[in-house]
Order: sequence, then structure tokens, then C-alpha cells
Amino acid sequence: MGKLEGTIALTGVPPHRGLMVSLSFFPVNSPDDPVPYDGDPPPEIARDSHSVHHQVDLSRESSQSEYEFPIEVERPDGFYYLELRAVLLRTHDGQLVAQAEPFFFARRPMLFCDPPLGKITLPIPWPAVAVDELPIDGVIEPQ
Repeated sequence: MGKLEGTIALTGVPPHRGLMVSLSFFPVNSPDDPVPYDGDPPPEIARDSHSVHHQVDLSRESSQSEYEFPIEVERPDGFYYLELRAVLLRTHDGQLVAQAEPFFFARRPMLFCDPPLGKITLPIPWPAVAVDELPIDGVIEPQ
């Protein structure tokens, strides 16, 4: 099995009550293969994923704005494009808002091999978007 080792460095995270991070893998045949889905795969396509972080505390707001998550994942040897998906739980006017952000690394696919070629860093600057400027894709009402 091939390995990928490194760190996800998330910066600029606004105050929140939860953060969930996962990494998805899109295999390709060679380092010259084009980016799948033009770098914007629909969420239902991301079936091969690895949960990196899951922290939710609805009763307390965190002001931590920077995170470093170590990653060590195994997949069959080969090249993979990577996509990080993050969901940040924020409050606004007494309501809980889930801000979902995809970050697709489309510059080149990563080689998974054993031993790994080295450690990578995936830098993720959080988009500076006010809660009231986020697009609304739906509303969930508790029963």
C-alpha cells in the first residue's frame, strides 16, 4: 500500500462551535492526467474519504483560528488528486449555520508509495466571508 504523510494547516478560522474536516482521494493513472471534474467534484462523488478531524461543542464557542492536523493515510500505490472538505459550525442571530467549504488541490496529483517520498503540507486559508453573506443551500429544522 502507498502512503501519504504530512500536515493540514488551516488558518483564518472564524469563531465557531464545531469543525469537521475530511480528505478525499481521486485516483488517476499518471501525473499528467487532467484534473477530475475540472477540480469541482460534486459531494456525492467523494466516496473515498478519510476523516481528519471532528469536533463539535454547541454549548461553547471556540476562538481558535489556526489548526494543524497530522495526516497519515494509505491507499493503493498510484497518483491521486486531493480534496479537503471542511464544515464549520457558526452562530448568527441565535441560529446555527454550517459553512461547508471544499478545497481541491488541482495543481498536480500526489504520489502514494511506500516508503513515502516525504511529508507534505496542505495549506488552507479559510475564506473570509461574513455569516450573513454565506449562500443558503437549505435549512434543517430539528424535530
